[in-house]
Amino acid sequence: MFRHVTHHVTRCRHSPAAALATRLAPNLAANWPARYPPLPPSTISVASVLCATKCSQESDTKDTAVQRCQESPFHIAGIISAIRKSSRRLWFIDLTDSHLPASAKIQLMVDYKTQSGLTPNLSPDEFYDQMAQLHKGDSIACSGTPFTNPRGQTGLSLDSLPTLLAPIQSVLPNKLVHKDKINKNKIIAYRVTQDYSTLILRNKLLWALRQFLYTRDFIEVETPILTSIPTSSNASKFITTTNDTSKKNLFLRIAPELMLKRLVISGLPKIFEIGKNFRNEGIDSTHNPEFTTIETYETFKDLPYLIEFTESLWKHLFQHLDLTDHPVYKALQQNNWQFQKVSFLETFQKKTNIDLSTIDLANTADLLDRIPPHDKRKLPPNLNTLPMATILDKLSSFYIESISFTHSHLPTLIYDYPTVLSPLSKHKNGHVANRFEVFINGIEYVNAYEEQNCPQSQLDAFTAQDPTNIDHDFIDAMKLGMPPTVGFGMGIDRFLMLISNTKRIEDVLPLGSLDDL
Repeated sequence: MFRHVTHHVTRCRHSPAAALATRLAPNLAANWPARYPPLPPSTISVASVLCATKCSQESDTKDTAVQRCQESPFHIAGIISAIRKSSRRLWFIDLTDSHLPASAKIQLMVDYKTQSGLTPNLSPDEFYDQMAQLHKGDSIACSGTPFTNPRGQTGLSLDSLPTLLAPIQSVLPNKLVHKDKINKNKIIAYRVTQDYSTLILRNKLLWALRQFLYTRDFIEVETPILTSIPTSSNASKFITTTNDTSKKNLFLRIAPELMLKRLVISGLPKIFEIGKNFRNEGIDSTHNPEFTTIETYETFKDLPYLIEFTESLWKHLFQHLDLTDHPVYKALQQNNWQFQKVSFLETFQKKTNIDLSTIDLANTADLLDRIPPHDKRKLPPNLNTLPMATILDKLSSFYIESISFTHSHLPTLIYDYPTVLSPLSKHKNGHVANRFEVFINGIEYVNAYEEQNCPQSQLDAFTAQDPTNIDHDFIDAMKLGMPPTVGFGMGIDRFLMLISNTKRIEDVLPLGSLDDL
């Protein structure tokens, strides 16, 4: 226990910084290991004490556990959330199981009369000094018997002085004002604000996602984070090396798609994975190089089914997360839980008078020459230097995705994408991908499509995309027979931003974005 601070120092409780600084005094440093003792045996939580005493009060016939608790003192451990001195010989401590606002809390009474009876050589000054060493935020262990205070609340009257398990050594600020300081001090921000709502909401979201899929007989799987071939040619990759004799480069996965499809080919009809992906790209309000997604794959289903699946999933999430006041919930409820649906090709033709199905999408100049002059001034000036897929992506953002702003809270489902934008999807009529994406206010939340299951078509698409990074092992796996399959992907972080009404992605990441670490 920590019991050797000088008489003068322990009286300086008007200055928390001064009091805590003494815990780092050089003459005490050698004894620090002894100040972090192991948890005493038979220690229980605050919640367990409250539960046991409540049960004993409500039941005439007490079970063995409750009887044992009554016959001997409770041995309890927790965190001091408040400590106050009624007099030099009487102290009260609020002890809690954790820093969570809803955590169980109990009042401890430390009375010198009780302590001196058990420890005859304990003087009033020694009692005061030892109690004055305790601070808000300290972890302690103690033992005592239950009592009921005048407000009818259960407390413990301690039969020994508390044992310090982990002393707080830094003074926490009363509040954090500057946003950049909050992001770079997430641990302190949690302790000061005691706002864990976004962390808890993330946990509930993951639980609700799994519940939805488990009830539909999906199997959760894990696939490799490290791969020998980049899993996408449309994004910048993180490269690392191994320490084995081959010394070959490895890549952090950009998406788990090809690995998951291997498992589909192996015979699993319904699978999903929740995991981390990595893109070596910029950081902004909706992008972080490390991010969490969910991907699902199901055999012998088509695009109409996948649309219904997505709408049902969102309905399930908003209802089970109790988001009835959220504007997206209200918009979906008013629209019978269906998304607004927009055809990419029809909308593009309507706004530009260009029928993408009739032009050669290998000829970027032909497409750009047809863009209305008054729109060209609003588009990036270097479009003619970009690949066709990137050009169409920019045009999509300008002409198509902007429609999601017209109904600011109703999700917009965009379908009928050009095949060049969807190298991994099946297509119809050679130029229309069986794919859709879901947007709200210009932000993408879902990407889903019927998976390409023809090995030769997939090889051709890989070759056109990047002939230097073709996953031939995957092509060989497809030749074993890949059944018709639909795939669904959604960004967990972005969806969490949506339901928590958060504007920046670092605010929903437990420890902030890469910039904050």
